Amino acid sequence: IAYLNVDTYFGEQADNPEVFASFSTDETLMSRHMTEQQRRGYSIWVSRQFLFGLTSTLLANHPRFEIIKAPETIPLDSALVWRGASIYLEPREPGFYQTLKAYYPDGQFTEVRAPRGGDPLYYSVVISAEQLSARQGLEATYVQSSGSTVDQTVITPQAVWHADLGPDQFPYELVWEGSLHVVHPGDYMLKLDGDINATVELDGRKILDQDKLEVSLVPAVGLHSISIRGTIDESNTFIRLLWQPPDGDLEPVPVNNLYHGSVRPIGLAGRFFGGQEAKDTPDASHVTPATDNFYYTPVVEEPSIGVWEGALTIEGPSVYQFRVQGAGTVKLYVNDKLVASRPPSDDVEDAGEIGLQAGVVPIRVTYFSPSPPSQFKVLWAPLGRPFEPIPQELMTPSQERMFRVID
Repeated sequence: IAYLNVDTYFGEQADNPEVFASFSTDETLMSRHMTEQQRRGYSIWVSRQFLFGLTSTLLANHPRFEIIKAPETIPLDSALVWRGASIYLEPREPGFYQTLKAYYPDGQFTEVRAPRGGDPLYYSVVISAEQLSARQGLEATYVQSSGSTVDQTVITPQAVWHADLGPDQFPYELVWEGSLHVVHPGDYMLKLDGDINATVELDGRKILDQDKLEVSLVPAVGLHSISIRGTIDESNTFIRLLWQPPDGDLEPVPVNNLYHGSVRPIGLAGRFFGGQEAKDTPDASHVTPATDNFYYTPVVEEPSIGVWEGALTIEGPSVYQFRVQGAGTVKLYVNDKLVASRPPSDDVEDAGEIGLQAGVVPIRVTYFSPSPPSQFKVLWAPLGRPFEPIPQELMTPSQERMFRVID
């Protein structure tokens, strides 16, 4: 009997994923890691699920938590951490995990599971302050009259809006490119300030030039592509992009809101409407990086409708299968065709297929959530592989849905 008990407790059950998850809880395991990371001077960021956990609070010596979520705090501003960020995501947020992986591929990423596998207990991400700050700022390209180019990354606040930091020989063309992170919803005013002719594009749409020096708009919360172009004829020339956020002052766009390289707009542009019908003007707009979403706090209180639009990159011609899941009504349109619907309709099931050629096709998701919790998934199975979430890097938000200009 003693042998059987020992074998059961320390053999079969110790390696059983379900037993392991039940007794060696995610919070117990996280607490050990949190304690180690705090000693290293890393700031702790967690899913809302872990914010008030008693176990992790006691075992990790009452750590200070910050909530991590996309698109508000992903990408992560290096000014908000000390020596780095140690991030803990619950199993229902694989989309956040994959987004961080796409933005910071040189970070440490771990799917914590039981010894013999099973579903993830939680996701762990460790990113140093240097890795975070390396993605901040804009990429600058200086094209000389001879046609040669000089590239550099503008990072420091003092250098961001100095247009004469390029070659010593004038004239040259200046191109600043990268991503603008909008953290707070509301009305923004953007203004072009300087002594040269320049143009500003936001999400591929020209918004400012010498004939229109300021504009008021409502951008979606999240990342937006931005570019500033102008010709520099002499030294001591300056050009600045100013903004006035909601309830804020007019100031140069801070470097903390500027990114480049792998930190770029991915996913779909989402519009949210309260009630059971979509209107001309959304109640809120967010860039949603993933198609596997769970909302603790919905963007708009239920009942609500969400509409996500963008472009899907197809890397090779094939018949692609798609599937939708969720609490409520989910519909998926690919290349302007209704491919999957949940609950199923007379003509369309919750899984369907469509033949696609290599290139870019439009994708659209509509979701009606009658009551909490709001949760849905859009999965695909390309080239005979099993169903999985669509990789965020293959989706680009719809430019037309990223912001609206206020007349």
